[in-house]
Amino acid sequence: VDHYVGHPLDLSECFFIATANSLQSMPPALRDRLEIVQLSAYSPAEKAAIGVTHLWPKQLRKHGLLEAGGHGHGGDKGGRGDRGGSASSVKEAASIGALAPELVEFVAEHYTREAGVRQLERCLATICRHIACKVALDIEKQQEARSLGNLQVSSSSPGSRLKFLLNQSLVEEILGP
Repeated sequence: VDHYVGHPLDLSECFFIATANSLQSMPPALRDRLEIVQLSAYSPAEKAAIGVTHLWPKQLRKHGLLEAGGHGHGGDKGGRGDRGGSASSVKEAASIGALAPELVEFVAEHYTREAGVRQLERCLATICRHIACKVALDIEKQQEARSLGNLQVSSSSPGSRLKFLLNQSLVEEILGP
């Protein structure tokens, strides 16, 4: 009789799967009864590929820096629609350079210590938040200047867009040395 369920259960034909980050914290009696299969971590190239193709576009969309469909960095063309705020003006106000796989490898090597990509995604989210904050502050300054009649260039013109070239020095500035 299983003490948790309160009914008789035959577990002799069951196959249990468990995961652990460390075998050292597992009691030796339990380890002796397990078949341990160790899986290797992502290689730096695999992390870079995951970061560039999946995590970076996801974070750009999540922070309002990329259309929901994932196409380009300008205007709202059939994506989310206008949410009443300045989401479309944020997308139009910035030009974000592509994320190089070498830069993702740099972030993974210097700012993460795990086998997976969770911390890498957090670092990329931090970079996106930094960019979104800069864009929002720039839009606010442009709106203040426009209301005072000091700004003659519209925010949608190419000359008024903030340009972010993602490189190692910008990453170190955002994430720390």
